[in-house]
Amino acid sequence: MEREAFYRRAVADASSLTQAEINLIFGWVSPEEDEQICRANANGKTRAELIAIAATNPEQLTKVESELVQRSQALLTDLRREATNPIHNLPPGLKTLDELAARAQIVMEEALSWNRDPLREEAYQAVWNALDDQERRAIIAAQNRLMQIMDEELAEEERKYPRRMQQPELPEGYVRD
Repeated sequence: MEREAFYRRAVADASSLTQAEINLIFGWVSPEEDEQICRANANGKTRAELIAIAATNPEQLTKVESELVQRSQALLTDLRREATNPIHNLPPGLKTLDELAARAQIVMEEALSWNRDPLREEAYQAVWNALDDQERRAIIAAQNRLMQIMDEELAEEERKYPRRMQQPELPEGYVRD
């Protein structure tokens, strides 16, 4: 019920929300942790600096900086995993891969139900609309920049490892000229 009241307040007046509450609606971290993450992963730049770059010169953003501007959940998950768990180690309290898989399933179901909450979606849209124009433009520019970077990475992979056309199987007795 508390979450529902929070979402209703966001829908009623998103401009009255604190930055911490805005980050909560976006599924992001506290403003303090956000600044630490930005500085640690964007060569000392603050969120405000990243937004200014994205709004004026998005082509200067790196992939990680683009994800930071967008408050990327995938990036946040990767950063937390790297910080807390050395590669190939199970999270604390889990003894087997089956336990890990079961826990992952529970977390995924919770996330999906949270994301499908119509009131949360309405609150998200209200907060998005209440953002200042520069931040909205910066987020959109960062999304476009990230897509450009991903396209470039894919093109580079295709140059390195071209797909070979496979010859179809020929019927028995067929001779190619």
